[in-house]
Amino acid sequence: SSPLEALALIAATVVLAVAQISFINQGLKLFDCVLFSPLYSAWLIVCGVTFGGIYYQEFACFSPLAWAMFVLGLAVTLLGIYGLLWDKTQLRGPSRIESGTSSEEEPVVSGLPSTEAIARAPSIELTLDSDHDSDDSKLSLQ
Repeated sequence: SSPLEALALIAATVVLAVAQISFINQGLKLFDCVLFSPLYSAWLIVCGVTFGGIYYQEFACFSPLAWAMFVLGLAVTLLGIYGLLWDKTQLRGPSRIESGTSSEEEPVVSGLPSTEAIARAPSIELTLDSDHDSDDSKLSLQ
């Protein structure tokens, strides 16, 4: 290991870290966080396992059964990613800030209640009355 190799690795790390942050920002601009975060994590796992297996030469000693299980695991992961992407209503499009509009329209997220539905939902207030002189405490639900 020469100092030149160390500098090249540091430079590559910085460039790849900036690229990764840019990718995350672009993904969060296009997709809802609830959708993008699991996809990003799944891809990190798939890439980490695959590249780790190549770098550490773990695939060299795989039996046919181990290969079958590895491919099955990757297939299940990729099918899960595909299943998350199936619902295209998660697309946000350009943000309101970039487009210069002040529309109050919110992005559609399937399966989640709208802001109006949350505002109309009944609220529950919990109150804890405690008498400091005694051990009696009561909880009332209103």
